[in-house]
Amino acid sequence: SCGRTLPASHKGEGCLMTDREALLAAVLAHPADDLPRLVFADWLDEHGEPERAEFIRVQCWRPS
Repeated sequence: SCGRTLPASHKGEGCLMTDREALLAAVLAHPADDLPRLVFADWLDEHGEPERAEFIRVQCWRPS
């Protein structure tokens, strides 16, 4: 796999984005939802950015 996915909003347009871009787009599309952030944090862990992943998780777990 080349690491590029086609977001649902761009199907048929030939616009590809990386997994990172797709995950960030999901975070931006759902600002009140922690789930996209936590999925992105898991991805960061799997791709050598554990400190950033932990930072995101701490932000999600802090009281509002």
